[in-house]
Amino acid sequence: MKKTILIIFLVHFSGVNAQNFEPFKHSQPKRFQHPTDQNDNDHFFYSLETWNDGDTTFFKQYFRMTENMVDVSNNPDCLGWGGGMQPQGDTTWLGLKFHYNSATKELKLKNSSSEVLNFDLGVALGDSALFYSAPNQHYYLRYDSFQQELFIDSLEWIKTFTIHKYNDLDELVASPLNDFQIRLSENLGLASFINCKDFPVVEQGYVLQGQLNPTIGYYQLTYDEVFPWAPGDTLETRGVNSLSSLGVNTVSHRVFTILDRIESADSVWIYINMEEQIDYFPNGNPPGYPPVFNINYPSILAYRKNDNISDKPHNMNNGTNYLNDSTDNCGMRKRFLLNETFNFYCDSCHCLIPYDGFGTEIMTSEFQEGLGQVFLNSVPYGPLTTYTNAVLIYSNIAGESCGDFVPLAIEELSIQKERKLIKITDLIGREIEQQSNLLQIYLFDDGSVERVFQMKE
Repeated sequence: MKKTILIIFLVHFSGVNAQNFEPFKHSQPKRFQHPTDQNDNDHFFYSLETWNDGDTTFFKQYFRMTENMVDVSNNPDCLGWGGGMQPQGDTTWLGLKFHYNSATKELKLKNSSSEVLNFDLGVALGDSALFYSAPNQHYYLRYDSFQQELFIDSLEWIKTFTIHKYNDLDELVASPLNDFQIRLSENLGLASFINCKDFPVVEQGYVLQGQLNPTIGYYQLTYDEVFPWAPGDTLETRGVNSLSSLGVNTVSHRVFTILDRIESADSVWIYINMEEQIDYFPNGNPPGYPPVFNINYPSILAYRKNDNISDKPHNMNNGTNYLNDSTDNCGMRKRFLLNETFNFYCDSCHCLIPYDGFGTEIMTSEFQEGLGQVFLNSVPYGPLTTYTNAVLIYSNIAGESCGDFVPLAIEELSIQKERKLIKITDLIGREIEQQSNLLQIYLFDDGSVERVFQMKE
């Protein structure tokens, strides 16, 4: 056949036949991007449900939010509380459900018209296999090469398949996917793939931007990006808790000062001191006022390097809306925003239907590159008229200041309790001792931290 090209390719690798080359694994969320447009990167593999039937693994993809609103009031399948106009969900570029057979090496997906796309990833080297056919358009996948390559930051064995489009006369016809390579890695799965949901109306390929487990490339905002803090850095937050029905509120200002940052090969420990001023409005007896609400950090903020703030895809909604994007705050910075909602996804009407969340709360939390947690609030659902809001109002990170600092006139509003001393070295062993000859850091059970400089013997 014209569509079959024999290639002589010698591979000196004893484990070739034993390799699995699974395209997707439930434990490996993936993020893909347009090959030439890095801003076009909202293409994730994130399975909400995975199950096996013999040699076949089935995947159910997440839904993402759209700006489309539909009226569910008269839909008998959408009897969620409230009705009315509700946001419509959308299946992702891979479609809603697909499966992979580990015995036949076939990956089967459906486009938006329920037509099957069957990718034969077990075809012999040099051969071709049809993966989609319609009148006068036939798309083939040809297995062109098998070799070891440095991919992103990992040395991988990779199978490369090339796409070609033909007409009914077996003539090659123009297509944006002609010569696009689908690449399949031994351990990392698919490193490039196509938009299946909108195919063949849209002929677009995507390449891997990053994935988790193992973490490679860029998947989401990481703890390292959010918390680059070093000794001397300062942040100030303001939190308000208001009982509007009673006309009283509590205002808290907290100043966080970074005392030290210690890193090992795979972990980071950041030591933070916090000072707080609490004001009650109008002035009165503190026990009659709402409790303090504000952004807070532990005295020791610890995380593993390269860990992501979240593994959830951008614009995923499953009771919580996950946003991973950029925002203009002290310059363009990446952020991660969680916005809880009272809804669930209705498969039959493809809508996010509200439910009665009486007595619960909606939480919103936002983290931003370099600035830590910049927003937090909690809104009760029900008759209580409580307003809570906490924001970052000032930062000075690495000498770059942003916002307006409010000087604290600290007044002791509570009785000082006896502090129990806990030596930091009791918490993390020899890590401090090995990395600092001059610094001893002490943590007290009330959250305060003191630094003592002394020479080790």
